[in-house]
Amino acid sequence: MLWCALGAPCVFAGCAKGEAEWAADLGSPDPYVRGLASIGWAVQSPRTADPALDVLLETIDRSEVGLERAAAAALQVAGPHHVEALLTALTGEAFLTEDRRGAILNALVNAGATAVPAIARCLQGPGREHAGELGEVLRRIGPPGAQRGPR
Repeated sequence: MLWCALGAPCVFAGCAKGEAEWAADLGSPDPYVRGLASIGWAVQSPRTADPALDVLLETIDRSEVGLERAAAAALQVAGPHHVEALLTALTGEAFLTEDRRGAILNALVNAGATAVPAIARCLQGPGREHAGELGEVLRRIGPPGAQRGPR
């Protein structure tokens, strides 16, 4: 049995696709195929998953697709490698669902100390409006050196 990066049996057909295949699937008209592609890319190759982040965030909000929990878990894997993009998603959208907002904040916490400089810069600009949430992220990260960075 194949095991995915989330530490669970791989339940996604074609889990070991290449990035070109994941990219092609991101363009599918089927939201389930797009969601699987974003999850697969984020789990299999989190450092290069930037093209999948928008679809991954969209999938978190699509309860009718049934992949929202898997997408949130995949964001935990890929998000720490894309802190700036997550901060842009958090601060750049006027209306975020609680699910999407929570997944972004949890991924920032999971990034650990490596996210702190980007969060500090964000708080000096568009993140001022999100000072409470970002302050809570910093609190959860803990003092410098107490947390690990991205895995």
